[in-house]
Amino acid sequence: MATRRMMMGLSMGGFFAAAAAIAGLLISNTQASAKEPLGKQWPNGRYVSMDQIDHSSYDALLQKYVEKNGMVNYAA
Repeated sequence: MATRRMMMGLSMGGFFAAAAAIAGLLISNTQASAKEPLGKQWPNGRYVSMDQIDHSSYDALLQKYVEKNGMVNYAA
């Protein structure tokens, strides 16, 4: 049975070089994205406690479309 490496036509050295290149790309992309903040940045005076946020409209949406067992009624 042929291995994937053999089917791709890579030598052992070529296989490890390709694996190292892919790993390097994945690591560099992870580090680059970690530097960027996610979402909108608010000034310190504008932060609100989770207890002060009104979740009633989101709760109503969940009550309407999510069943008691956690299944979502996508058709509705």
